[in-house]
Parts: sequence; structure tokens; C-alpha cells
Amino acid sequence: ACVRKFIKEIEAHADELATLDAIDSGNPYKGMQIDIKISLAVMDLFAGLATEIKGESFPGSGDRINFSVREPLGVVARIIPFNHPLMFGCIKSVAPLIAGNAVIIKPSEHTPLSALRIAELAGNLFPPGVFNVLNGGREAGSALSQHPKVRNVSLVGSVPTGKAVLADASKAIKSVLLELGGKNPLIVCPDTDVDFAVATAVKAKRIKNLRVIAIICPSQTPDTVYMVTCASWVEITIKGVGPSQQEEPTDFSLAD
Repeated sequence: ACVRKFIKEIEAHADELATLDAIDSGNPYKGMQIDIKISLAVMDLFAGLATEIKGESFPGSGDRINFSVREPLGVVARIIPFNHPLMFGCIKSVAPLIAGNAVIIKPSEHTPLSALRIAELAGNLFPPGVFNVLNGGREAGSALSQHPKVRNVSLVGSVPTGKAVLADASKAIKSVLLELGGKNPLIVCPDTDVDFAVATAVKAKRIKNLRVIAIICPSQTPDTVYMVTCASWVEITIKGVGPSQQEEPTDFSLAD
């Protein structure tokens, strides 16, 4: 019930939250509206799974019955990145909340606004100490990872940061979930319509945080393997999108 009410609060303040992320992260407002929709869908999915958290029972020897019970870990930490602050704050916290854990969100020090706002919206929906936001940089993440009473740490970030979190968490022996690296490589085969591939990639990524390497392999010889350079990609992107499509992060006229 608490999470369902939380979802309603997020939905009721969707425009405000999208605006905060657009201002704070530089993402287009329209893109942040999409993040809100994704957040609500994932939160609704996990809320629907709440009744499926159950143990198992099986017969033992004689008249005994053995059974298992699923219990919350306790306190879990969620270290989230700068590029989609609200979306990661929501979708990374909802599952542990459903499972009965207390959550500490550590947003990027560069984009803390939406996390602070959803903490305000959570307000009295949860018991004190269940939903928390901790601001800070590397030191805050390290403190959470090392703390003996934080039973699980989840990170969305870079490989070096993941290594640091893993090293810190090893000092207290806890479970760690890492989502690292990767900026969506695009492999273009020789029989592909390159213009279509570029247009599709641009549409998918909304020209945000995009790094694409197109590898064309007409034959088996190494001399025929080419990589499209960043300069070429920018030229193709600008030509395909056109100046009229350039937008400010808070250009609300482009919203759905």
C-alpha cells in the first residue's frame, strides 16, 4: 500500500520531476518525460509482485514439515548516476522497498535534485528511516559500501567506480550489484542501409550521451575494416536531424 501511494505521488508530480531532471542534468525535458513513464511502469510491475514474495514448504522425516521464509536484508544502498537521476532513483529503490528493506539513495553529486524531491514526496508514506537520500561525492559512496549495517549495495556507474565499491564492500562482506560501462556500440554490416542505421540510432538515443562505432566489414581482409570516426558521426547526425530539431533541455513546447 505504501509503494502504491508512492507511485501515485510520482505520477501526480511528473511534470515537476521531469523539469528538475532537465534543469539538473541537461537532458531534454521530453526525454525526462519518457523517464517518468518508464519509472512508473517498473514501479507498478514490482508493486504487483509484492504478493509473490513467499517461502516454500516440503515434508520432512516423520511428521515434520520443513519450510523456508524470505526475510528482508535490512538496509540497502543504491548509488545512482547522473544521466537519468529520477528513473534510476525510482526503479532501483522500489524492489527493496517491496521486500521490506530500508533504502538509502546516494545520487550523483552533480544531479541530486530529483532524488531530494522524491524523498519529500515520500514524506509520511513510509515509517521513519525507510526511505532515505544521502547527498555527497565519492566519500559518501565509500562510507555506504563499507558500513557493516548496509547489507547490500547497488551501483549504476563506471567500471573504476564499480571496482572501488566492490573493494569497499569486501571489508564488510556484503552482496553487491554492479551495472557498469558500455555506451551502446552500433555494428553496421556491409548489407545495411547506413543512413537508416544512423537515423535509428539517433532516434533511439535522442542525441544524448551517444557514442557509436560503426564497423563495416566488406570482406575478410583486415584492410577492409573501417571505423566511422566521431567527426563523421557528428556530421551525419547534424545532417540527418537538422538545426530545427536542436532543443534546450527545458523547451516545454517539444513535450508530448
